[in-house]
Amino acid sequence: SSQIRARVPPTMGGSEDDEGVSRRDVEDFIKANDIDDRAAADLRDCPIEVQRRALARGDLSTARNPSAALLARIRDARAELRSGSIAGS
Repeated sequence: SSQIRARVPPTMGGSEDDEGVSRRDVEDFIKANDIDDRAAADLRDCPIEVQRRALARGDLSTARNPSAALLARIRDARAELRSGSIAGS
């Protein structure tokens, strides 16, 4: 999980030039956090910026239900993007 965090930095500092997260980052995150099929499919279907925001919040190893926590992150990221707010403020 620390590998994932290293490859998907928080919004502070410069990975804006590339796509944000790769398909491999997403798949690694899904495997490392034991995400169920429904939440995994939702993450895969998200726009790159939503994926980046969800993964940038770190691993889900301490979550009681990692899949539900991921779905909440996705929902939050979508809401932030709709409202135009910047994460991490």
